[in-house]
Order: sequence, then structure tokens, then C-alpha cells
Amino acid sequence: HGMSSTSCSAHYDHDPPTVSPCFHIEIVCPFFQFTSKFTSNKTPHRMPLAPLRWPDGRVCSYLLDKFGKKIPERPCDNLREVVQGLEARKCHVGPKTVAVMVKLLCRWKKPYEALWQLKKLKRRGFPVNKNAHDSILHGFASVGNEEVFTSLWAVMLHDGFLPGPEAFEAAILLYKNTGHKAKITSVLDEMQSHDPPIPLTESARRYLIASCTDLQEALSLEVNTWTQGEAEELLKLCTCKEQTETVLAGMAHHQLDVCSLYVCEALCQACVNRGDFDSFWECIHKTQHRSEYLNFLILTACIALPKHNAKSLSLAEAAFASTADPKIRTYTALIMYYLKHKSRRTIARAAVLVKYAESKNVRLPAELKERVVLAGI
Repeated sequence: HGMSSTSCSAHYDHDPPTVSPCFHIEIVCPFFQFTSKFTSNKTPHRMPLAPLRWPDGRVCSYLLDKFGKKIPERPCDNLREVVQGLEARKCHVGPKTVAVMVKLLCRWKKPYEALWQLKKLKRRGFPVNKNAHDSILHGFASVGNEEVFTSLWAVMLHDGFLPGPEAFEAAILLYKNTGHKAKITSVLDEMQSHDPPIPLTESARRYLIASCTDLQEALSLEVNTWTQGEAEELLKLCTCKEQTETVLAGMAHHQLDVCSLYVCEALCQACVNRGDFDSFWECIHKTQHRSEYLNFLILTACIALPKHNAKSLSLAEAAFASTADPKIRTYTALIMYYLKHKSRRTIARAAVLVKYAESKNVRLPAELKERVVLAGI
């Protein structure tokens, strides 16, 4: 390396400098920086040293294994770091991998980032496959952006793909989210006009049920095939105990799980909607389930209690404390509960919670923060 200690010693009056072993490794191995970044204990992505030159399919299944289960802390950055690392090791990031990246980004509600990946792929002269088209449509449908959705639909047709069940599922999701019922009807008509007619996916049936205003309308659609997801959507539409019991009886008849987390959430939501808090607390005490959404409903029910005391305060605080990843609504509900309590102690706690939310980068509504400030005066 021309770095032997003898050549250096002439310039130094004291001991020659020791060259760190890392220095040599970095010169010899340009991948060292990449690997050290991923193997250091600081980052959550401990990446095993990937062999060089993985083909597209292998990269794509690696990403699904790594990110398929839960959303990473910094979704776009984490995915980008891993993909860049793989590219540095000469792995092939081709159409299959990009389709998986698009799918993941859209699932994480980052459709613009996904669109950017697709544009990059096209610039490199690769074809965009059918799965990537379906995923990107789904991504913009889930954020309710009709303008981008329509232009992407045109791009898909231009690329020579005819819309299949997944593309129509995305269209139904879009119009469910934008509240355009007439457009949902025309999507269904278009599906029927194909020869043979395009079938509804299970998710599409769920979106259709969710787009209804009440249970009668959902049942009159005659799309329900009594799968778990569809029955859970039906439960969310129930406005009285009798309707709920009818749907639960239907679920039992079709041997569905009436004790799942989602069923529990739907039942509790229905109780809160109709203001039946006695049934709500019964539901909560009967179940072992807890989730961010159930804790949010518990806080909502605490706010609705006619009188506030130490017991309801500890119940509300326990619900918040047991939430692994509280959302804006969970923070808001506990702050509203504190403000409704009207004691000096709870108003002080509300102010502390606002600061805590800010430290966690949770953007609370400005008017809520104002109310906390005014309550403290």
C-alpha cells in the first residue's frame, strides 16, 4: 500500500501514526462502507452480506421477506437504502423488483414515491409489468386521487394491458373513497359488459359493501359471499342491536370467526355510533383484543361518560399507555378527555401530552393546541 511505517517516520519526530485496519479494508473493498452501514448495531436493517449478482426474481422475494410484514420506520428511505445496497453488489433490480417496490410503497400509502420508481424503470427501457400497473392504480385509489388515477388508467391501456379484476377493484376503491356512487355503478356495468364478465375480487366486494350507507343497501347489492372480510364490513354498517345480531347469526351460519379483532372493532364501533355505551363496555370487558383503534374507541367512550372520576381517568390513561403506536386521533381523544375533566391537574397533563406529541413528530390540529393553551390560562 506504500503505507509502511518506515516511509512515514522521517516526517514525524514522535512515534509513527498507526494506520487503522479499516483504512486498508476501505481501499481494498469498496463494498465495505455499504456492508458496515448495514451490519452496525445502530441501524434496524441488519443485512446479511448478499451474494453478488442476484437475479431480479431473487431480489424481489428478498424485499418481500424483509418488508412484507410491517411498515418500516422511514418507509421510503429504508427501502431505498436496501435497494441501493443491493445494486452496489451488482444485483439485478429489474421489472419484478420494481413491481414489488411499487406494491410496498403503495401499501404504505406512498404512491408518489412508487410512481417515481416506475418512471425511472421506463427511462431505463424496461417494461412495466401488469402487477406494477395494478399496484400503482391501487395506491392512488387508496389516497382518493382521481386525476392521477385516470391518467394512469390511460397509461395502462397505452402499454397494452387490458384492465383485469385487480384494476377494477382499484377503481371501486377510488370511488368508495371519493364518494361517487354513480361512478361505482358504471364500473360494475363495465365489468359486466366484458365477455366473459370480469369477476369481483374479494377486496372489491368489501369496498362495495363499505361504500353503502346502510345495511339494507349492502344486502340488496347481492355481492356478499360471506367471507370474513365482507361480514366485518357488514357489521360496520349496523345501526341497531337487531341488525348486529342478524349479521353475527349469518357469520356463525357460514362458520366465520365471530371473535376476531376486526369483528370486535366493528361491534365496538357500532355501539359507539349508536351511543350504546353499556353494550360497548360489555364488549370491551369480554374480549382479550386490544389495538390502536380499540384504545381510541375506549378513549371516545371515556369522553362520553356522564361523570368523570379517578376510575375513568386511570382507564383513559391506561388505554393510551398500552397503545404501541398512537395516531393523531388517539392523542386528540386523550387531550379532549383531559380538557373535559376540567381539573387543574388534567389541564396540566394535556399540556404535557401536547409537548410529548410534538417530540414524537405527531402533528396535532392547531385548534386543539389552542384549546389546551386557553384552558391553562
